[in-house]
Formats: sequence, structure tokens, C-alpha cells
Amino acid sequence: MLVFTFGDTSPAAAPAECVRLSGSQIGQLPLVVDLAGQRVEFTEWKATDITATELIGFTAQAPTDFHFTVEAGGSKFPATANWLHPAGVVGPQVRPIRALTICAN
Repeated sequence: MLVFTFGDTSPAAAPAECVRLSGSQIGQLPLVVDLAGQRVEFTEWKATDITATELIGFTAQAPTDFHFTVEAGGSKFPATANWLHPAGVVGPQVRPIRALTICAN
């Protein structure tokens, strides 16, 4: 008997493990997220003003293979553990963070 196999026969990669932060979690300090047996620790949130009502960036300590996606103003932005809104800190294009997804690769 002959058996022919076409295409990639390697097992599919496991889906990434992710955590989504939103609501009152955004801006919380200290904020530690356990993900895939490792920790992500948020150490700073960046705001547009002193009242910190609109958060536009963050700094976190995270494993280098983790990736972040920031939702702000109806747009999604790829991010690293140190992120600031790509439109800057003030202006009509700058929208606050509404949600943040962290995924382990």
C-alpha cells in the first residue's frame, strides 16, 4: 500500500494563552497578572493629565516572548511592555486605553 501525504504534517501550534484587562483593571497599581506560569507586573500608567482620567500608556515587567494588544479609541495597537499611544500624549487622535490583551507565545 502507498500512502501520500501533502502539506504540512507537523502538529498545529497550540493557541496562545491570553488575558484581557479592561474597566477598573486599567490603571490599577499594583497590578500583577499570572499568565502561562509567569508574571506580568504593571509598574506605571501614563496619563494625559494630573487627574489620570485618560490613560494613554503603561510600563510593565513581562517575559520578552509575551505580546500585548492595546484597544484605544476603536483602534487596536500592537504593543510591548513599555507602550505609549502612537499619536502622542495630547490631541484629537489620542484616545485612552479601553482594554489590553496580553498573550504568551
